[in-house]
Amino acid sequence: VDVDLNENGSKRVKGFIGIREKGTTLGKNGLAIMRRGRVIEGSDVDAYRPSQIYGTGNTYAMQRLFGEITVEGYDVSFQKNRIDWGDTLEEFFQIMVL
Repeated sequence: VDVDLNENGSKRVKGFIGIREKGTTLGKNGLAIMRRGRVIEGSDVDAYRPSQIYGTGNTYAMQRLFGEITVEGYDVSFQKNRIDWGDTLEEFFQIMVL
């Protein structure tokens, strides 16, 4: 599924979310959140799996859901390892769950 969300023209979230045909628990699932061409959150070693989307435990989503999201117009933390979503993160998750 392609994702393309635009907030007031200043912030944009785009990318894709997919479902693997066969589930796995070997770390190949999760979201990669990118900004300016580099991964900020999520990797094979440290997957980004927000509980609002993935739930907790060994869920269907945890085993199969993967994707790559690019953000534009968002700041990052001082250490450049987290996106500063502000108050848009919950809205993003609501749209993703639907």
